[in-house]
Amino acid sequence: MSLNATQRTQLLDLISSCNSDDLKDASTMMKARWNALATMSVMKFRVGDKVQFDSAKRGTVSGKIMKVNRKTVKVRADDMVMWTVSPGLLKAQERV
Repeated sequence: MSLNATQRTQLLDLISSCNSDDLKDASTMMKARWNALATMSVMKFRVGDKVQFDSAKRGTVSGKIMKVNRKTVKVRADDMVMWTVSPGLLKAQERV
């Protein structure tokens, strides 16, 4: 789900009117949501999957997943360089 402009404005208004206890509660809820999204994202991948991602300095990097952690994925690139990548940045190529 994505918020539209009106919903974003309403959210900003709600945040602006919060006291410190409300902001702490909202922060806890947002952290829980971020963790849930990270978990769902990492569950898409398995050791041995061929993936690719974009690197700012090297362009598109292709490789094979070596390890799936709770919030990151270890990828061995085709040139044997190991990368630690957020699963949200990975694109699956094919299942092995």
